[in-house]
Amino acid sequence: MTNLAHNIVSPSNPTLDELRDAVGDAHKRQYGAVKVYAVKLCSELPEDWHEVEHTDLSEEAKPTLAEATKFRDVLRKAGHKNPSVVWTRVRAEGRAHAVGAPEKEKGGSNKRSIQLRFLEDIPALYKAGKREESLTTQQQLVMTHLASAITAMNLDLSQLTK
Repeated sequence: MTNLAHNIVSPSNPTLDELRDAVGDAHKRQYGAVKVYAVKLCSELPEDWHEVEHTDLSEEAKPTLAEATKFRDVLRKAGHKNPSVVWTRVRAEGRAHAVGAPEKEKGGSNKRSIQLRFLEDIPALYKAGKREESLTTQQQLVMTHLASAITAMNLDLSQLTK
């Protein structure tokens, strides 16, 4: 590891500041690569590729699922422990590119806009509820409201399968 760190930062004994900066630079490069890749997918894959779930068996989903498999395979070969998390980031970047970047909150922080939170969180909650074998009456009512919210966002409820 020390030799790798020396190659990344300086030929001498690296300082803690240099090593911290090297990690920050690697993160920026990774973020940039994810964003560029997602934007390219927007021009190569079907228009709503970023909404395709891994369980989608439709013909329209096949190109996206094939690309997702190739992407995760590359990350696995590189030793990444959870490539699906990175694919989720790629999809989020693609969604942001297609529907607009999330708005920054007051104060200029990088918090997700309410629109992006709706687009990501409500469908995720709905899918989690659909995976449950049994729901209470209250949870069933919540599922009804989540379905209404998804429809109100002009998302296709039938695409949110198990």
